[in-house]
Amino acid sequence: MAVDQHFDFIVVGAGAAGCLTTLRLLQAGKRVLLLDQGYLPAHSSITQPEPIRINQAMTQPKVGQGFGGSSNLYGGVLLRPSPQDFSPGRYYRPYLTKELWDWPISYEELQPYYDWLEDLFTVSGCQKQRIPFLAKREKPYRRPAMDLIDINRSLIHELQKQGLKPFRLPMALQLSSCLHCTQCAGTSCPTQARPSAFTILQRYRSSWHQLSILQGSRVKKLIQAGSAIASILIEHRSSPQARAIPLRLRANCVILAAGATGSAAILQQSDLRGLSLHAGRNFMFHLGALAAILLKRPLPSYDARIKQIGLSDYYFGTKDFPHKLGYIQSIGLPDLSDRFGSFGKPIAKGLQGVLRRRVLVYAMSIEDLPNPSNRILFHPRTGLHLEHRFHPYDLFRGHNALKIMRKTFSSPLSFKSINYLANFEHRYLAHQVGTCRMSFSKATGVVDRYGRVYDFDNLYIVDGSTLPTSLGVGPALTIMANACRIADHISGQNI
Repeated sequence: MAVDQHFDFIVVGAGAAGCLTTLRLLQAGKRVLLLDQGYLPAHSSITQPEPIRINQAMTQPKVGQGFGGSSNLYGGVLLRPSPQDFSPGRYYRPYLTKELWDWPISYEELQPYYDWLEDLFTVSGCQKQRIPFLAKREKPYRRPAMDLIDINRSLIHELQKQGLKPFRLPMALQLSSCLHCTQCAGTSCPTQARPSAFTILQRYRSSWHQLSILQGSRVKKLIQAGSAIASILIEHRSSPQARAIPLRLRANCVILAAGATGSAAILQQSDLRGLSLHAGRNFMFHLGALAAILLKRPLPSYDARIKQIGLSDYYFGTKDFPHKLGYIQSIGLPDLSDRFGSFGKPIAKGLQGVLRRRVLVYAMSIEDLPNPSNRILFHPRTGLHLEHRFHPYDLFRGHNALKIMRKTFSSPLSFKSINYLANFEHRYLAHQVGTCRMSFSKATGVVDRYGRVYDFDNLYIVDGSTLPTSLGVGPALTIMANACRIADHISGQNI
């Protein structure tokens, strides 16, 4: 690639936000360069390319990277949040400054993008079902919800007997090509029955004459000229073993979509003048409250563990515990030797096969609060450092969530519910958000409501780092919807 090549837009990062931003820009007729440190074909690496320091300890967390990013690895659930999630001050007022009581955007602004994305990913779901507290789609899904397997049908019946309203999860999963892998979530889908964002982008190859893709490329620095980014310095390797070649790239507009850790790190290592002091701070990821249900009867097969059931009755707490919690979903049991070891010691291989037929796992995603002390730090010599500790109020809600889940999943179908709070778990940094949050002013955030970095004319951020709070559901659909909204604003088109 020529060093002096110029583009309308450079999108840094080919994860979910980057791919969907690129798609919207291409549909607006723009000339786009999409670059990523990964390589094609898009078999995403689960782990970071090298260990990073988290709370002063070296760790190699499992996260999605490469073309498609975490959308290569997620379980396919695309769930809308509650409209009230956009006003966190209703529930966390004692723990948030007044400026954070409301998001700069509303649910209604994202609603048309939720609709568009659900159609784009051909989500299967049941539009008529009641989902307590969460927003629902107003028109039918393009594909009906998957048929329930027997154990999930029985579990729904038991939950309904408690007066609860379990629902079928909206899934971006095409059963006609699904192999029912025993390790679905956490691995790339071999048939793309669970499509990644890059797979979706590939379906629009007719627009690719406007698209250039640069793989094996790591941003070293954004070059500032007054209030603009004049160029980007990158290191490019044509293959993982190739020698790094420095390149300088130019565009009218630069869009960061490298995720909550990557985008913040790029800002910091670029040493930009006038950058908000909040850049890299308020790093968040959900606190997980887990329940492993030991069944009395074995499952008929390993593939009976497809995600199907959600429960949002406790989203805003209970009558006896009036504190916001989150939603519960089945998550399967993809890797006993690793994930189940979180409950204690690793499980012996001889016992793993037995447990796979006897265990279902459910998780509640508890919204963690923004804390400036939880942050991303980039050091030129030692690389990326993460500091994160859950707020005492997060842990208070988490421990009470375990009590609620223990009671909820004690049923005639199970021997016992084993519960675990993942408050010291840093191997799985699921649902990372917050490090470049959007705000009403530079005094409280990094970007404005349209993702533009304060005091810069042509620098935008579109990934999960812009979310002011972490929501009570998985943020994937909201991150993609907001990225598309920002892309449309920049390019001047409408949904």
